[in-house]
Amino acid sequence: WMDRYTPENRHLLTYEGLTDDLIGAEVTKGLNEFLGQVEGVDPIDQDSVACVWKAVVKNQPPAEQAAQIAKLQALALNQPQSEQGQPQGPPYSPPEPKQPALRETELDQPQSEQGSPYSQPYSAPEPQQPALRRRLDPGHHDSQRKGPAVPRPYTPQQLDSMMNMLLEIGERYKTEDVRLYHIMMGYYEKVREARIKTTPDESVAPPPGGYF
Repeated sequence: WMDRYTPENRHLLTYEGLTDDLIGAEVTKGLNEFLGQVEGVDPIDQDSVACVWKAVVKNQPPAEQAAQIAKLQALALNQPQSEQGQPQGPPYSPPEPKQPALRETELDQPQSEQGSPYSQPYSAPEPQQPALRRRLDPGHHDSQRKGPAVPRPYTPQQLDSMMNMLLEIGERYKTEDVRLYHIMMGYYEKVREARIKTTPDESVAPPPGGYF
């Protein structure tokens, strides 16, 4: 992206900045303003960015939208909704399974008891609950993974590779975009801290030009 687009046609931001409680809304305003420069794109009003950011990123919508969110959650569960926004009505029950239809040739030709495909009693499939459509449920804003949290720490070699990559990218574009250099050095510092913890007795040098 750095090689393909000129500085005026690219916008740098970080996940940490976008989700930060203090500067996240301002970071989003910069993104909104940048997208508004594209022909055919109508950005939202800058005064509304903070509200939208809080609802989308922080999952804290305005109180007046609570009923609408409850309605979407009920739709995601394939259940009706009461006035209070809670699902109501009887639980889902699948329709009765139909017996398989006989083809015309089977109706005309008699079959023995042992050779008939219908001599065995028919067993209906197990009823299934309606699948939850997670994408329609605004309440599912986090990961739904299950299972034990097993720590998988990076090895010193992996951390060294990360540091070398961050340093290489930062140095490559340092003169072209100093903001990218600062971002890479910020990540470098975090990886370096983790690297020091893995082998406290080893010396891990800071980047040649410092962090900022």
